[in-house]
Amino acid sequence: MESSTKRKRRSGEQNVVFAKRHRQEVCGKWNTIFRPVGRGKGRPYRDAPSLHRCKARCKATERTPTCFPASPAAPAPAPVCSSPALLGLAVGLLPGPAAAGAPSPSGDAVAIDAAGGCPEVREGPEFLYRNGRVWMTYSTCDTGKPDYQVWMMSMPLDADPLVPGNWRQHQGPVFSRVDDRGVFGPGHHAFFTSPDGTEDWIVHHAKTTSAHTYGNRTTRAQKFTWRADGSPDFGRPLALGATQDLPSGDPGSGNYWINDDGRAGGPGGVAYSGAWNSGTGCATQCFWGDDHVSDRAGATATFTFTGTRIALLSVEDTGNGYAGISVDGGPEQRVDFHGPIRVGEAVQYVSPRLPYGEHTLRVRVTGEHDSGSGASFVSVDRAEVYVD
Repeated sequence: MESSTKRKRRSGEQNVVFAKRHRQEVCGKWNTIFRPVGRGKGRPYRDAPSLHRCKARCKATERTPTCFPASPAAPAPAPVCSSPALLGLAVGLLPGPAAAGAPSPSGDAVAIDAAGGCPEVREGPEFLYRNGRVWMTYSTCDTGKPDYQVWMMSMPLDADPLVPGNWRQHQGPVFSRVDDRGVFGPGHHAFFTSPDGTEDWIVHHAKTTSAHTYGNRTTRAQKFTWRADGSPDFGRPLALGATQDLPSGDPGSGNYWINDDGRAGGPGGVAYSGAWNSGTGCATQCFWGDDHVSDRAGATATFTFTGTRIALLSVEDTGNGYAGISVDGGPEQRVDFHGPIRVGEAVQYVSPRLPYGEHTLRVRVTGEHDSGSGASFVSVDRAEVYVD
């Protein structure tokens, strides 16, 4: 089995707190606890004097522990010698807003024993908040094995996540290999919602071979639902190349595009009035690496296109506000460009079907924002035009 640090680098893990415990006797809960150190990197904190004290304190029990304090700067707690350790996750707090209805606890990271159907890995936890509970899913087993899979724990939404006893283990994997579909090692996952907010999707890695290998992994996505008891139902992983409907509200690729700078793959363009800033600050989050941004009330961006529909895509961000969007000079639709995290190329608006011909789409900055936003910016990135 590869080391956690190597696996994390190859898999591109999120910047989260996770832990792995080896199959050996340990001294307390501080065995190989990882904390985030920059994006996509992690390392164990090892304190030699504390390790020495740990061994000395455990010597009387004839154990040979391995002890890693949770922080190199923190004083080493009194070690607690134990029998061979269960694998577990380290749950800690990262900066950011709490989910609606969730408490705001404080304290140090704690270790939580987590089942997983194999002896070596518990990693990459992801969270869902729904139906009064927090659902924590995590990947288990060596990533090279065909049995790499997803398990789950949960707790009440108003419970303290730093109290291990609040977490309930759900038995058995919730997302695992499907031999008859040629799907092996599904895991290392995350969640997203469809553009219109009506569907939940899981994105994950999987392989098409049952061989023990770290290659052959591809990224996949599929919709999941919710059971009557309130728990997520991830279903069976779909085969590579399986046909699916697009996420609800996703119009798909158009017949041609119009970039914010006026470049276009077909007839049309875009004109601006009022004060706008433009540049390449959004980099890979934007089409062609650029967008236009304004927070000045009354500023407009008007697309001219030839087709039957148009979709507007741009950046959602924590400092964005409302825009008024209209087609062919008709009534405005109020659209909120704000989001809890920065997301590029988000679908902001899809027009109704129109008679084929030349049309306009106008985006007007209102200068207003909701209470959760820090400003009233509106981003214009690109439009997708459809002729069907």
